[in-house]
Amino acid sequence: MDAISFVLGVNTKSLRSSNLRELIYRAPSETKPPRRKCFVSIHCKDIGTGARAQSFTRTITAVGSSEYKVGNKTVSQEEYAQSLREIGVDASVRNFLVFQGDVQSTASKTPKELTALIEKISGSDKYKKDYEEARAKKEKVEDNVMFAFNKKKSINAEKKQYKEQKEEAENFKKQQEEQVWLFYFQASY
Repeated sequence: MDAISFVLGVNTKSLRSSNLRELIYRAPSETKPPRRKCFVSIHCKDIGTGARAQSFTRTITAVGSSEYKVGNKTVSQEEYAQSLREIGVDASVRNFLVFQGDVQSTASKTPKELTALIEKISGSDKYKKDYEEARAKKEKVEDNVMFAFNKKKSINAEKKQYKEQKEEAENFKKQQEEQVWLFYFQASY
């Protein structure tokens, strides 16, 4: 378990050793010199697509430094981790191994903690900031739409009121003209 965790990039504090140097096997014999480094390699192949195998190798030296290789190419720790993430292994969320105590720890989490854990494992937590920004923009747009709708509704109500006032004024003017006309006829007798 430690070897698999090690090659997949799990932090030292999650392993049984507090220092990487302690992972190097020291021969009990006095006739053999102690080893200066050790490594673990893992070979992955996507059997669903038939893609070629990818190998990952992590080496530690006697001074405790790590070297990372993807295939035969030496890469930085971040490039190594990115290559692992591309095949679905993310050491930061430990979504590939179940350590002793993880099941009990997961079962005792609150719903909010479980949600956070699932977001971390799925990688969706990386998009939380983008989601919050998009949600804020959406709310702003909804507020603008509501403001425009209410303004249009108010304008339509005013328009209806002005139309009624116009019709009333036209009726009044028409009645005035009729009264003048009637008055005129009365005056001619």
